[in-house]
Amino acid sequence: MSDKPGHFEKGVWVEDNTVPAQPVNGEAVEKKISEATKAVIASIDHARNVTHNLVATEEGKQFVETTIRDTRSHLQNTFDAIMKRAKAELEHAKPVLEKTKADLDRKVAAIDTKAIEPAVIKAEISKKAAGLNIKSVDTEAIKAELEKKVAELSRTKAELDKKVAELEAKAKEPEKIRAELEKKVADLNKKVAEFAEKTAESVKAGIAPATAAAEKALVKNSPAKVKSKPKAKTAAAKKAQPAKAKATSAAPRAKPKVAAKKAKSVKATVAKAKPAKAQSAATKPARAKAKASSSKTAPKKVKSPAKKKGKR
Repeated sequence: MSDKPGHFEKGVWVEDNTVPAQPVNGEAVEKKISEATKAVIASIDHARNVTHNLVATEEGKQFVETTIRDTRSHLQNTFDAIMKRAKAELEHAKPVLEKTKADLDRKVAAIDTKAIEPAVIKAEISKKAAGLNIKSVDTEAIKAELEKKVAELSRTKAELDKKVAELEAKAKEPEKIRAELEKKVADLNKKVAEFAEKTAESVKAGIAPATAAAEKALVKNSPAKVKSKPKAKTAAAKKAQPAKAKATSAAPRAKPKVAAKKAKSVKATVAKAKPAKAQSAATKPARAKAKASSSKTAPKKVKSPAKKKGKR
């Protein structure tokens, strides 16, 4: 770095190229001063010409007179408004000032009377001093009363502390009761769960024999198919063969009804077997119902083919 002015560019010092100051030219300065004076003189001449034109011409005179008249009237109106407002404020403040003056006069008169009567002032001072003496004498009594009240307050505080302790003890009792109740509820829930498991096992044990017994009863009571010996076919029998075919085709239609009745009887036996406690009590009504349902599902009688032939 050197004493010459410069700056850093990317960490490298670079000197600034300063332009040498030009020497002051007296002629240029005089020229600028003369131009400024000419501009000032021209503005003064312009203002003088304007004012001369205003005064010299009739229109300019009228304009000046009207402007002066308007300005004077505006100033007069403003002054009148200010004076009117000031008078109103003074009239409003006058009764307040009179009232304040009367109060001050009355207070001054009272002060004067008290100054004239020093005996009255002395009596008042002696009265206040006597009252202060009485209060100083009564301090011991006041102190005793305060001590008494402090003792009463301490006693009441002890009673309150005792009651608070009792209340805290009572507040803890509900927690104990709650814990006991929760314990009892847990025991009851446990017993209920055990009872539910036992009932479920008993119900399962009762349903299986009941359903098996019902199915056996249905099988026993279902009508057995009897095989008939082949007979000699007559002409009438041959003609009645279509009717027999219709009867045989009608017989399978009754089978779904029998199956539905069997399913209903099994469901009834299962529903009755759930609340049962013993296997024998659950299976008796199921067997009775199975017999009734099997008796209801007897095969229908087929009409004789002779009647159908007569109809044809």
